[in-house]
Amino acid sequence: MGLPGLAGMTPGQTGAPATVALHPTAGAPGARPSGQPCWPGRQGVSTNRPARQRVRPLPSGGTTPRAPRRLPKGSSLLTPNASPARQAIERHSARPLLYLHQLPAWVLPVMLAVLLVVGLAVRGLVGAVALCAVAAVAGWLASVSWPRLTPSGRAGRLLVIAVVVGLAAYQATR
Repeated sequence: MGLPGLAGMTPGQTGAPATVALHPTAGAPGARPSGQPCWPGRQGVSTNRPARQRVRPLPSGGTTPRAPRRLPKGSSLLTPNASPARQAIERHSARPLLYLHQLPAWVLPVMLAVLLVVGLAVRGLVGAVALCAVAAVAGWLASVSWPRLTPSGRAGRLLVIAVVVGLAAYQATR
């Protein structure tokens, strides 16, 4: 009536019996002739089917991994003939940019939109910190893309960052 491997236990006894081996090795009692482990009490059970691989769901909810997005065309992600400061910015930004590139394209805009809404809706320090995070990401992305921007694009990004920092200062005093 009991479970296999628990035959030596008395009612009310806790813990695992000392004689149960979860994965017997080849030659041990309960082991298959092929050396594959089997459970105690299941010595005579075999199948001619291959073992089924367990399919784990992905964080996105599916079971098949999506193909990573391709990198933009070009031979280098770095600016040619850049100053040492520019090279340092690009070198330190490469890993976060590649990580963001592997995420679904909607993640960063949604995250920034949520931070912006929280920053505008919540008064005080929490709202100011959320708006500062938006300004920091916008400033970082502006600094990385700065060499390819036109003068009007540069002015627009600086204006957006200044407005968000101003809103953060206003939220901190509310």
